[in-house]
Order: sequence, then C-alpha cells, then structure tokens
Amino acid sequence: MTVVEPGKRASFMVACRTNYFNDIRPSDQGARKTGGFNEAVAIAKTYFREGRREAFRAYLSETKYLADLWAAHFVLEYGQPDANLQKECLGIIERYAASTFDAALAREEQLWLREYALAGPFCRREELSLMQGAQKKV
Repeated sequence: MTVVEPGKRASFMVACRTNYFNDIRPSDQGARKTGGFNEAVAIAKTYFREGRREAFRAYLSETKYLADLWAAHFVLEYGQPDANLQKECLGIIERYAASTFDAALAREEQLWLREYALAGPFCRREELSLMQGAQKKV
C-alpha cells in the first residue's frame, strides 16, 4: 500500500525511509536527538494539528521502512486515539516486540511497552522521560 501525500509537504514515508537506513527507530532513546526522528515527529504532528488523523492512520497499514511502527507510536503519543485505535496501535507495537527478525528492535519495543504500561495510556514521551528522571533521583 502506498499512501499519497500532498505535493509540497514533507513526506512521512521519506522520513521513515531515511530513518530506516540510518538505523533510527521510534523506541530508541538515543534517536530522539536526531534530526530524522524530529522530522518524523514534526510531520506526524502536522497531520494531527491539521485534523488529518484518518490520512495519517493509513500509515498503520504500511509496513515498508517500519512506517506502521512509527505511525503507531506517533498516534499513541500525539494523536489522541480512541480506544479502538489505541488497541490497533498497541497491536502493531506488540507485533514488533515479538518479532525475531530484528532482536534489537524487538527489545526496544518490549521496553517501550513496559514503560507505556507503567505510565498509563496516552502518556507522551516527554512526560515519560520526566517520570523516569524522577524515579532515578529517588
């Protein structure tokens, strides 16, 4: 499946492709400081800000370059999903967490799922990072 995007907008698929080949993944803590990660976040936030949630949701079906995984994370973190969409996104992340194809990716997703479960639904990464920092100080 190929998602058609508006002409002059930055392409979410191009961002996913670039990140894929640069070994940048959505749950990799170190990746958050990279330009590629931040570009993907900015594109996703633009979809949500412009009310194009359904258009962005189409990426949940696009497995090339881990686009479905990126989209699942961003929907959960920035998209304010309903319960059904939340379940769909968590299912995608759980599938990658159980994969034997890429052990490092699976470990990152397993860790993310544990942290997400502890933090509660709809907890953004920024909030989770603050909570983790507070836990380390205790």
